[in-house]
Amino acid sequence: MNGRRGDEENSCSLLFNSSNITVRRSTNKNNFSNGISSNKSFQLLTHLDNSSTTPHSNGSINKFLEGLSNMATTSTLMRKQAETQMKAVNCMTKWAVENDNAAIEDVMKKTNEVFKIFSDRLVRFSSEHETSVKVLKKIEQTEKAIKTSEKKLSQIIEQEKKIEKDIKKYSRSSSSSFFKSKKPTDLAILHHDLNNIKNAKVVAKKELSDIQAEMEVIKMFRFRKGMEGISVAWRNLAMDLASIFSCQQELIDMVPAVSTEDVREMIYEGSSQTKSMIEDLKDKLRVTNPSDNDERICGRRSEPGRSRPQLLSECIRRGTPPPPYSLAIAPEHETPTPRRHLAFISPTSSVDSDYSSSSNTSGNNGLSERTPLRIPISPDGQIPNGRLYPILSPNPYKESLGNRNGGRPSIYSNHVTPA
Repeated sequence: MNGRRGDEENSCSLLFNSSNITVRRSTNKNNFSNGISSNKSFQLLTHLDNSSTTPHSNGSINKFLEGLSNMATTSTLMRKQAETQMKAVNCMTKWAVENDNAAIEDVMKKTNEVFKIFSDRLVRFSSEHETSVKVLKKIEQTEKAIKTSEKKLSQIIEQEKKIEKDIKKYSRSSSSSFFKSKKPTDLAILHHDLNNIKNAKVVAKKELSDIQAEMEVIKMFRFRKGMEGISVAWRNLAMDLASIFSCQQELIDMVPAVSTEDVREMIYEGSSQTKSMIEDLKDKLRVTNPSDNDERICGRRSEPGRSRPQLLSECIRRGTPPPPYSLAIAPEHETPTPRRHLAFISPTSSVDSDYSSSSNTSGNNGLSERTPLRIPISPDGQIPNGRLYPILSPNPYKESLGNRNGGRPSIYSNHVTPA
């Protein structure tokens, strides 16, 4: 035994000293080396390993529900804040309208719109926050399921104790008048009932352990979903508030700070700028909150939507024909990179071409080396010869059509048709 133990110790020392071996720390709680305990990795659910049943205390779940009750107050206060803010801003707007100052009136009207957006965001946050709190409150259902299983096990344990007590009484006082009437078969029945209760106790413990494990999984999922919803609601509100009050600060700057000018001769011309600020704010909030739109907004807010004339001018700048005549157009989100030599895409070899199904693709290998024709753009932006579109690619079916019509077969080469 000692020799085998010595060999095992030597092998262990080789493993610990080797640089190619990954040493894993033992997770055994009773494993100590030189009287010093190593770092412990605590089990996720420690109470499930205990053989004795430890019923859940009502105090812990009551504290949890009390915290959720206080957290739910936040939603109510947010709605109250939104209502109070709008009352205050409406009163200030009425004052600004009655005041003889165009700058203050315009800025205050736009500020009223900003605070309407702000109130809507507060109400939305309140709704999202309240929904997340309701998800967290469902954790109470898992605690009730565990308590029901624990109550069932406790009743079985009480029955077991009662039967054991009756058996002890029968064994100790077999000569007493109370147990004289009992037959040996009665004792056998008690032992049979005790065995049944013990089996039921084992089954109840197994059910309790399974229910505890299942409810813990459900509890973690609900906790994750609820707390994540609260975090996302606060984060979205913070992002919206940064945009909203940055816009309000820009609006305030539109009120002129007069130092040396004569205010009686000043003219306020900032209404168009303040209107643009409000529109930019709404667009920005649509981007950060895509749920407001029927379709998700993609791209940057500063990038305008591309219209068809813009696409036409861009295709002309690139030297490629506009749709539907273009052979291959780069996607809209890609920036064209300048190249010295561009390869010609043959219609017979292009996958996106209408001619991709043609079988006559072997005789046009020489065309793949050609460079595409480009429209020469004059400095004044006029297209020479009055031609809007560039010369199109040859039609591979033209030869068969010419033979069918009795005409001369065409040659596969680019040619210029007189305008």
